[in-house]
Amino acid sequence: MASRNPDLGHVILDHLESLQSYFLRLCPPTPSDLRKFADTLSTTANIVQEVAKELESREDVFDPEDAEEKARRIKCALEWVEFLAKVNINPIPTERTLLFRAHEHRSLEQPLVYKSPAREVVFDEDFRDSYPVRRFLTSLARHLRKTEKERQQGKKLTTKFTSISPILEWTLHLSGRKARGRGPEGPNSTSLVVFDLQKLSEAPNVTVIKISDIIDFLEQGQCLYTIIPKQYLQWARNCDEYVLMGEGIENCVIQMIPWSELDRMPIVQHPFNYADTLGQYHKLRELMDERSVINIEKACDIVVESARTLAGREEDNTEYVLHIAGLILKPGMRFWGFKPNIAKSYIMDRCKGRLQSEL
Repeated sequence: MASRNPDLGHVILDHLESLQSYFLRLCPPTPSDLRKFADTLSTTANIVQEVAKELESREDVFDPEDAEEKARRIKCALEWVEFLAKVNINPIPTERTLLFRAHEHRSLEQPLVYKSPAREVVFDEDFRDSYPVRRFLTSLARHLRKTEKERQQGKKLTTKFTSISPILEWTLHLSGRKARGRGPEGPNSTSLVVFDLQKLSEAPNVTVIKISDIIDFLEQGQCLYTIIPKQYLQWARNCDEYVLMGEGIENCVIQMIPWSELDRMPIVQHPFNYADTLGQYHKLRELMDERSVINIEKACDIVVESARTLAGREEDNTEYVLHIAGLILKPGMRFWGFKPNIAKSYIMDRCKGRLQSEL
């Protein structure tokens, strides 16, 4: 191989060497991980076999331009093999995981119809064949900086990604912030959108990636901050951010609640305090001087009423309401501006008992 086209041969050998140590370390703990491992090995083997056959068929004929393009494609493919072996694409959760988005509707005529703000780009083999890993990561870096750029330029920007987060309190705050930023029409043109991670991961033409997995991948290669500035990575980590790519994302929405309804929930405090980051938001909540002292029954009222608003008023959704109640209680009642005289585990038990008694 090297005698016919040394550049092409070295491209393959260099990347195989970088993957070799990873393969030797990997011990797939589950059948799903074993399948991913097998797919990675199969993809690598197919790439090498394809190039070998191509070179053998050429005999002594050498086209520098064709060889350069082939080297680019093989290098790109092998980089993606390494990326996909280390970054968990479309993760299947071990327990139910809800992901939230503060969404501004572009059409006021259909305020509760979700339309993704991102370009519809499917993360498939055709995309990866023409889009090297570094270019993909650079476009992700632009997405993570999008909010800052929009403020600087005074206009909305479009990327191929959609950001979502499992942290309810933060995305709820973002929904309120966006609603207030849109004037009188804001409460009815801004919604909290709810996704289910498993439904997203199983949807065709939709890809979901956890940003912290990409950060871990970059840290292993020691090129982290040359691609994505540190402050944006820290923000993404704090919010436990995920990104979506693809088409048909609207089919994965399980709930969409306008701010006009969210604003009436007892966990939403007035006046509304603005925060630019999750850390700043938690500090603002901690500095609240006045907190209502409540007993367990009142705490249960607050949590159940808010959870029902977030989960919807459909019948037979008790388990879903309880799941939302757990997310509300996660930061504690003190975070929401209340001072209960009992631990949140007891409040959760009381909420569960009340909801089950209503069945």
